[in-house]
Amino acid sequence: MSFLVVGLLHIVVVLLNFQNDGSQPFSPAEAEARMGSVAAFYSAESGGQVTFENVVEGWVTIADTNEGCDIYNWAALANDTIDTITYDHIIYVPSSAPGCLPKADQGGSRVWIPAPRFYLDPISHELGHNFGLQHANALSCVDGSGFRVTISETCQSLEYFDYYATMGLGTGFSAYEKAALGWATPTTVTKSGIYALPVRVPRTTSARLGVT
Repeated sequence: MSFLVVGLLHIVVVLLNFQNDGSQPFSPAEAEARMGSVAAFYSAESGGQVTFENVVEGWVTIADTNEGCDIYNWAALANDTIDTITYDHIIYVPSSAPGCLPKADQGGSRVWIPAPRFYLDPISHELGHNFGLQHANALSCVDGSGFRVTISETCQSLEYFDYYATMGLGTGFSAYEKAALGWATPTTVTKSGIYALPVRVPRTTSARLGVT
């Protein structure tokens, strides 16, 4: 289930480090700049229907170590220092989190992205989960002889492997996703004819494994 995502979103980025690792991989100003890129991306994809107001807090040292990928406890400890209750979405950025992948509450408000992965694609992907979007998959089909074809009765869904979607391995949202988020209005074709489809924004692909 996805949600209508329009208007102004208030987002706080909480930069946090640990008792056993007080590193600060980048400055708060750099984090703000990266979130500016995310805001510009969402504004472009939504046709200006979504805007972000970003606030960066930290670095905050929490009373825990970076072991065990204990992201929910890390969030609770960070919240003891930073007031996050007034924001629509909270992005927690651990300075280091061995073995942890980016993660988000599906249909919720919280995102966790380790500092080495805090850049446009993972941030946009995980916020997509907050907005209710699932992974964008690819369909791999073969014919009766085992040769790959466009479509058949023998197909396999490959999770993540849509190379043209933010919720897969690419950049951008599909027409289906835009409609689900309230950024596009589908048109129902009721009769035969010639219809012109608008040119979509060119997409780029990125080998972006390691997001959830």
